[in-house]
Amino acid sequence: MKSVWAIVGAIVVVLLIAVGIYMVDVDQTQETVLPEVSVEGGQMPEFDATVGSVETGTETVEVEVPTIEVNPPEDAEGEPVLGDAAEDAADATEEAADATAEAADEAADEVTEQQ
Repeated sequence: MKSVWAIVGAIVVVLLIAVGIYMVDVDQTQETVLPEVSVEGGQMPEFDATVGSVETGTETVEVEVPTIEVNPPEDAEGEPVLGDAAEDAADATEEAADATAEAADEAADEVTEQQ
């Protein structure tokens, strides 16, 4: 619904701009004459600047990186317990893959038909 109002608003703005452009008629009645300007003398400023220095280099450092081990709980047969959420995510992933494959097949069929 918001997009419909945005489109309607954009159309109204374009129409108002178009009406404003066609409602005004501008005709040039006199040529432009620029003034003559001359510049003489003058001096550019002079500066003395003292700046610091920056030195860069490299240094080899040894850093310990922590390791993480994740051990999910196991059921009676020793299989990891994933729960319903993991199974639902796996099912959704499989459905999305199937839908993507179907869409690709349909697009390929359309391209073949157009040729």
